[in-house]
Amino acid sequence: MNRIRTIKKQIRAAFPAGLEKPGWSQADERIVADASTAMKQTHASSRRASRISIWRTIMKNRRTRLATAAAIAAAVVLSSVVMDWLAPPAWAIGQTVKALKGVRSIVIRGVGYDDGIAAASTLWIRPSQDDGEGFDMRFECEDQLVVVRGKKAWVHLADKNLVMIFDDVTKSYGMMRDLQWWYDLAALNPWITGKVLAAAKHVAEDWEEIYGYDERTGRDCVFVTCAYGAESTFWFVCDLETKLIVEAKYWNWSSPDPEGPPACHATSFVYNEDLHDGIFEFQMPAGVKVIDKAKTRKQEQEARVLSDQAERLFMEGKFAESIDVYQQVYDGFPDLTNGVPASTALCMMGSGYRKLGEPQKAVEVLQKQLTEYGYLEGCESTYYSLGCAYVDMGEKEKALEAFEECLALGTGRREPDEYPLKHAREQIRQIKGQ
Repeated sequence: MNRIRTIKKQIRAAFPAGLEKPGWSQADERIVADASTAMKQTHASSRRASRISIWRTIMKNRRTRLATAAAIAAAVVLSSVVMDWLAPPAWAIGQTVKALKGVRSIVIRGVGYDDGIAAASTLWIRPSQDDGEGFDMRFECEDQLVVVRGKKAWVHLADKNLVMIFDDVTKSYGMMRDLQWWYDLAALNPWITGKVLAAAKHVAEDWEEIYGYDERTGRDCVFVTCAYGAESTFWFVCDLETKLIVEAKYWNWSSPDPEGPPACHATSFVYNEDLHDGIFEFQMPAGVKVIDKAKTRKQEQEARVLSDQAERLFMEGKFAESIDVYQQVYDGFPDLTNGVPASTALCMMGSGYRKLGEPQKAVEVLQKQLTEYGYLEGCESTYYSLGCAYVDMGEKEKALEAFEECLALGTGRREPDEYPLKHAREQIRQIKGQ
C-alpha cells in the first residue's frame, strides 16, 4: 500500500463518512500528496545512522555534574517528535519544524535531585551570536556554573574551587562529554532542533500519549511518556497550540522508578526571551584554581603515553616495572583531567602489588585512591580490588565490607551480571559460606 492510500485509510478510520462525500476535492488530494512528501522526507531523515547514533549516545550516558542540563535539553528535543502524532501528517511535521526554527532562545528552570536532595537550576541557551557556529549557553546550579560562548567554555566547580577553560571545546582533548552532546545536536540543524525529530522518534520506546487539559497552564496539551533502554524515562507536556514543551521530567539510573522522584524536573520553559550578552559572560571568581585545557593538552598527551607504556608492561606480566611507570603518572599528573590518570594509576598499582604477592601495599594504594579520588565514577571497581586484597591477607570482615560497598556503589550503574558486581557477589557468598 503506498503512502497516499495509507493516509486516506487513516483519515477514513478517523472520519468514517468523510471520504465518501462529494466534499473530497482536488485540494484534498493535494493535501494528501503534500503529506506523503512530508512523510517520505521524515522517514528518509530517520534512517540516517549518524543522527540516530548521536541520539543514542545522549541517552546512554551516566549522570554527571552537568546531567541536569543535558537531560532537560534532551527532553526538549525529544518532545518535538510528539508533533508527528498530534494531527494528520498533512500539517504536523511541517508546522512543528517551522515552530522550532522560529525559536531564538530557551530559558529552562527546574529542580535536579542528587541522592534525594533537590537543587534548583536554570539554563539559558541561544544560537551563537559571535561566529554563527555552536551556541551560547549558561547553566547554573548550587555547586556548578557552565558558560559557553560559541566554541569557548568555562566550567566552575564550586565544591572543588576549580575553573576549567576550554579554548575550543569542540576539539580540546578531555573536554566534558556533556558539552560535546550539545555541539553534536547543534551540528544537526542551524539550531538545536528540527532534524533530530525523526531520529528521536525512531529510537524511543514505550511511546504513550494522553490528551487533556493542563491545569497548570490552562491549555489543551498532550502528555507523553517514552523511554530509551531500561534506565532512561521521559515524561513531558506539550502545548497543542504552540507545539512547544511546557514541562518535563527525566528518570535515569539514579531514579529508576517513574512513580518516584525524577532525576530532574523542568518546571518552566520560556521561549524567545530577549537574552542580553551579559548572561553569557564569565566572571572569574577570586582565589580559584584555573586549568586551561588548551595549555594542559601537552601534559595530557604525556600522561597518556606513560599510561599506555605501563599498561603494556602489566599485560606482559612485568608488574614491578609497570608499577614504577604508573607511579610516574601519579606523581607527575595528580590533578590532570580532574584526577582521572592519577586515579587509574593507583588502581593499577594495587592490582600490580596483588600480582606480586604484596596485598598490604595493594591495600595502601587502593585506600589512597579512594581518599583522593573517591568523587570519580568507577570506584566500585576499586572497592572490589580492595576486597580481594583483604582476602589475600585473610581479613575476611574487611573484605566483606569492601565487597558490599562495591555492590552499593555499582548497583544501577553497572550490569548486575558483569564485572565487578557479579564477582563481588561471588566473593560475598564464599566468605559467608566459610
